[in-house]
Amino acid sequence: MRLFRRKAEEVEEPVNIASVGKLKILTADDEEDIRVLLKKMLEAEGHQVISAVDGEDALQKLKDEKPDLLILDKKMPKLNGLKVLEKVRQDPSTRNLPVIMLTVDASDKDVYQGYMQGADVYLAKPFKLNNILIGIVMALKKARK
Repeated sequence: MRLFRRKAEEVEEPVNIASVGKLKILTADDEEDIRVLLKKMLEAEGHQVISAVDGEDALQKLKDEKPDLLILDKKMPKLNGLKVLEKVRQDPSTRNLPVIMLTVDASDKDVYQGYMQGADVYLAKPFKLNNILIGIVMALKKARK
């Protein structure tokens, strides 16, 4: 009887997010390695990726670029991710923007705080591409309700 165990190929099968179309995605993270990795991964899936190096840069690029989705780190200089998220949710032009928090801060308290602040999806680092793709689908589905 297999209630919880799955075959490896069932778990690792990539998510097909073609149904969501090509997205313009803003990633905000102070770590260059993460920005580069996300850009390569998401562009390989056919999306356009804009990167921001800190919270202030993210807010400016939100205004300038009008992305379809925001992937946001919590710990960033100048303005942390929760402050950025707060401003995103207060601004009528970005209030309904799907936001994924992607951070090393993954305690129950951190996750709760992220959702209470308005994150659509909260993912922990380190991450796999499949988790990011699932997060995108979930965030878009939640935002369209």
